[in-house]
Amino acid sequence: MILVDKEIKEMVYNKQLIIESFDLNNLGSVSYDLAIDKIIAFSEESKIECEEYELCSGEFVIVKTQEKLQMPYDLLGRIEEKNSVMRMGLIVSGPCYQPGHETYAYLRVLNISKRKILLEKGFRIAQIMFEKLSIAPEVPYDKRDTASFNNEVEYRGYGKYEQDYRRKIV
Repeated sequence: MILVDKEIKEMVYNKQLIIESFDLNNLGSVSYDLAIDKIIAFSEESKIECEEYELCSGEFVIVKTQEKLQMPYDLLGRIEEKNSVMRMGLIVSGPCYQPGHETYAYLRVLNISKRKILLEKGFRIAQIMFEKLSIAPEVPYDKRDTASFNNEVEYRGYGKYEQDYRRKIV
């Protein structure tokens, strides 16, 4: 079962789901629009964090959202594209935010258009939908030893998976 606007609002007012930077204007019928806080771009040598970035065709960045999520043990959050953003030529994807996960959302944004697209702080880049689970999991995300991205305030790259993933990139 997917939560509707009234349920999302009630949970936010009870200090759940979106615990920082909730904006009532971003609430839809069955989702909440996530806005960009920082853009994280990569070069061969380094990473660059900024509040405005001109994304070239074929290039991708990671964005950190303004909203901090706190998933109750009986819900999960699914990142979905916004129709308007998709029509600009952007593909936005993100992980499934599992029960017990508390973090800012970090999303991948890829420009598949032939044009440059300006990304900037405050731009509503994606939406999150909240889905009710039949029961809470036995081991929620915040209780797992492998929970590499819980409480991620600053971008952690590959987190605990750094060694495994670095050697796969050639």
